[in-house]
Order: sequence, then C-alpha cells, then structure tokens
Amino acid sequence: MKYENFSTFDVKVEDAIATVTFDFGTVNVQGQEMLADLNSLAMRLEMDREVKVVVFESANPEVWVCHYDTELLQHLSTEEVSRDNAQLLDLQAVCERISKVPQATIAKLEGFARGGGHELALALDMRFAVRGKFKFMQMEVGMGILPCGGGASRMARQTGLGRALEIILSARDFDADEAEAYGTINRALDPEEIGPYVETLAKRIATFPLASGSEAPRPMTTRQVSVRGIAPCLVLARSTAS
Repeated sequence: MKYENFSTFDVKVEDAIATVTFDFGTVNVQGQEMLADLNSLAMRLEMDREVKVVVFESANPEVWVCHYDTELLQHLSTEEVSRDNAQLLDLQAVCERISKVPQATIAKLEGFARGGGHELALALDMRFAVRGKFKFMQMEVGMGILPCGGGASRMARQTGLGRALEIILSARDFDADEAEAYGTINRALDPEEIGPYVETLAKRIATFPLASGSEAPRPMTTRQVSVRGIAPCLVLARSTAS
C-alpha cells in the first residue's frame, strides 16, 4: 500500500508500523486539507493487511494538532433539525472512521492538543503524553458550542460523566499528569522516555498477527480473539467501550 500525496502529514512505513507525522502550517490546524488527508489515510489503512500499528506524532515540538478550523464554523447551518435528521459533521465523521481502522493506533503527544486536535487523539486507541509540554483543552463552550468531533461521548466513557463535564465546561488547559489521573491518556512520560516507550510498544504489537487470512475483522468472543490476531481484539475492545 502506498501512503503518498498527503499535504498535511507524511507517512513512513517500516516493519509493519506506519508513522504519521503532522506538519501543516504553524500549528497543524484541522482544516479541510487535514480532514481530507485523514479520510484518505483511513481508506488506505482499511485495505492494508501489512501495517499493524499506526503512530501519530507531530513535526512541531510545541503542537500535536491544533483545533478545528474556526473559519469553517461560520458556514455551518444554524437551522434546528431533529435527532433523526441530524448528520455527522466532517470532523466527527473522520474521527469515527479513524477510530475503526483495523490497526492499533497510538497518539504520541509531545505538544498541545486542543479542541478538535484533542478529539482526534481521543479517537485513537492509545495516548501517551510528555510532561511539561503536553496540554489539552476543550474550549468550545467559550464559543457557545459543544465539542463536535465525538470528544464529549469519548471523554464520558473514559473519565466518567463528572470529569468529562469538568473538562468541557471549565474550558481550561489540563497537563499530562492531570490527563493521566483523569484517564484521557494511558500514561504521562518524561520527554526522554516517550520516544523509546512508544517505539518499544509499537514494535511489540507489530510482532503479532493482524488477523488470520484475509478475513475482515468482526466482533468475536474472548476465546476467538486469543487466536485470531490484533484486529478482532480491537473490534471487541472498541465495541465494549462504546
């Protein structure tokens, strides 16, 4: 599978591990370009049976992925619709698709992730963040809206309702240690630790089979998962979390 012609990130594949490095403008803003690239990336990952792990990192030492492009919000409809007629926003649709790829996905968070950037991180399977540099924030309430990329529901599942409401309604920065305590990341690590830790984890996961044969992933029992590989295990875990 070729991972080329992206404008907002680069992809390198080695030993069944794909490393996605965001590098777009000054702050990796989540505009139409990045969302289109992520959608294209997800499509390729869905068909790839060689890559087993995807690590998302940033070339910017201060920023992982910034917020959703606020200029796009100006073009959203203000008309009220019923729940039955509501449609997914582009950010929500992309995050949902990324969350379901058959590979194990890891966010390597060495800078801040706010708004839509944090929601993208929450859509990944695992998150590791650097102490002293990583901060996350859901600032949407200050703009008169709510997180619209699926972050509200994912935070509620991972942190509990009370803490999710605290994160959303306070609209403040949370550091890596707070994120670890609240459950939005797996682990807070010192700057010199995160690279080796994520690399070791990704390499270990990549030694296991993605799935047996060419069978498409689907929910299975625990006994089946134990002998069928990474993708079915992810399907089971994700369906349990939802």
